[in-house]
Amino acid sequence: MDLFRRKIFFIALTLFVVLGIAAGIGYKQKYHLKKFVKNNPFLYEQAVKIARMKSQVLGGTGGGNYFEREIDTRKATWNLVFDASQSLGTYERFWGNLGSESFKTGILSGRSLRLFEFIKKSNARVGDGSFERNAFRHFRAHNLYSNGEPPWGEGLEIYQVDNNGKVHYDWTLTDEVFDAMLRVGFKPFHEFGFMPDALASIPDRRQKWGRGNISPPKDYREWQKLVYNTVRHFVERYGEEEVASWYFEVWNESDLGWLFWVEDPDPGRNPYGDLKEYHKLYDYTLAAAKSAFPQIVIGGPASAGADINFLLEHIFVEKKGKYGNYTPIDFVSSHGYGPIGYDYRMHPKKSLVSSINWKLGNSVEHDHSAVRKSMETLPFILSETGAKYKKRIIHHGRYVAAWYAKMVDSMFYLGDNLGKVYQPREVIYWSAHQVVKNFEHEKGGIAGALKKDGHSAVFKLPVYNTMEALGYLSNERIPLVHGSQFGETVHAIATKNSNESVEVLLYHLEEEIDERAGSGGNYIDSLKVRVVIENLPFEQFKLAHYTIDETHSNTYATWLKLGKPKKIGNRESQVLSRNQDLALFEPVRILQADSGRKFKLDIAMQAQSVHLLRLIRN
Repeated sequence: MDLFRRKIFFIALTLFVVLGIAAGIGYKQKYHLKKFVKNNPFLYEQAVKIARMKSQVLGGTGGGNYFEREIDTRKATWNLVFDASQSLGTYERFWGNLGSESFKTGILSGRSLRLFEFIKKSNARVGDGSFERNAFRHFRAHNLYSNGEPPWGEGLEIYQVDNNGKVHYDWTLTDEVFDAMLRVGFKPFHEFGFMPDALASIPDRRQKWGRGNISPPKDYREWQKLVYNTVRHFVERYGEEEVASWYFEVWNESDLGWLFWVEDPDPGRNPYGDLKEYHKLYDYTLAAAKSAFPQIVIGGPASAGADINFLLEHIFVEKKGKYGNYTPIDFVSSHGYGPIGYDYRMHPKKSLVSSINWKLGNSVEHDHSAVRKSMETLPFILSETGAKYKKRIIHHGRYVAAWYAKMVDSMFYLGDNLGKVYQPREVIYWSAHQVVKNFEHEKGGIAGALKKDGHSAVFKLPVYNTMEALGYLSNERIPLVHGSQFGETVHAIATKNSNESVEVLLYHLEEEIDERAGSGGNYIDSLKVRVVIENLPFEQFKLAHYTIDETHSNTYATWLKLGKPKKIGNRESQVLSRNQDLALFEPVRILQADSGRKFKLDIAMQAQSVHLLRLIRN
């Protein structure tokens, strides 16, 4: 009997050890186990059922709502206290980047060139002459390789094939565009796409806006030559040091199967496109670009709704070792629009911050160690963002000005709470056109145009002035120690420049109102805000107080008061011009700090407004 018990004990112990080892191996091989399940229709179907049951148990939120913070959005009086003796560390600015549908119309149109004159003057005002300190920095666009198709004319016509089938490259428009960008002070954010008509495998596969062809190349070697020669042309024209400071992205939103790339034959992965085809394109593009210029900074996938795992798995797991001596990816990129929210732990579809947390978190905590390790060093770029998909807002008014300020603040919030990988290296404000054709066209843009004497007169919109105001911030952050937390109605970014200046950028944003319907009594239009800055590094200083609200720095409100004219004369042009610049709320004053080097200011902040306080040593 004792012998029998000992046998049972050793069998049980052996099974326990074997199961333990199997569990350990299984845990380490989670990625491969999950991939095996996905490739087995029966197992995948059961896994989906289990995931749905889990979601129902957690209230359909993915667990996010269990952890959402408590915030106060209804206070009428706020007391914000900053401590200038403390530091949150230095940072590299990531805002002030623009994007549009086309390099050609986005750069070379008469309206754009007039906007760029404003931008050059803004950069001269806010910066120290260096690119890093500019208010406006990078420019990204689609359709570099597209061919023009009247009346669109979006492409730069680089890839040409003559009647004998011989290929040649025409750099005429490209040089004009990139020369103009550099004259303004922009650094190009280059996107390899879309497909030249003569190289497209599906001639009628076009995206609906600029009509660029979005099918794979019919000859990948020809695509590789095109990319190689493009990079070599840039290096030869602008120099290695200059081109090394640009970003290069492979394609755009290839995960949207219904819009970009080709349809995925696997309905189980709907709505994603044929990502295997995209990964093939990435491989050829990377090899061509890196062989042309090894220092090139290149990445992707510029995803729309999907996370970035598909590309990272392809690079670091499925295709490991294929890239030879080349760095396979220098940054990861994705897109996000809409309300910013207040908690990164919300459901991914509820807010911009929760969407970024989901997209990056899936890679930071990936099942495969190679993907997790890659995220320790890969910068993240939010290569498209904007408030433009929210139907209740007026995009030319003060809402988007305050939205942009909160968006920048939200990126600091992510970095502070989740780690630096979650704070983007760059953020690009996206619009089909950054100069909208008229003030009634209410989607995106930082400037609007009105007809004057048969031509287009261009005027800054409120969001432009927020970008300029952010340009005044110094590169060391100081903390808000009392009175508000990120996500509440009133919040702020505060900075200092050694012992020379302190800056506070405050915003009052009501994200949930219906701006088109008016206040309707459902939000507070004016809040009492007391700003206190303790431990100033100087006793006497100049105070410059700028404001963007209904009556300051707001051409849209001015245009409404003028009766919404579609054509303007000299008088209307002068009135709009006087109201388009970042405006002082009050004349600049020389002040003395209170005892203890404390500064205090009471402000009545309108809803959807931005205030910038600059305290400059006198």
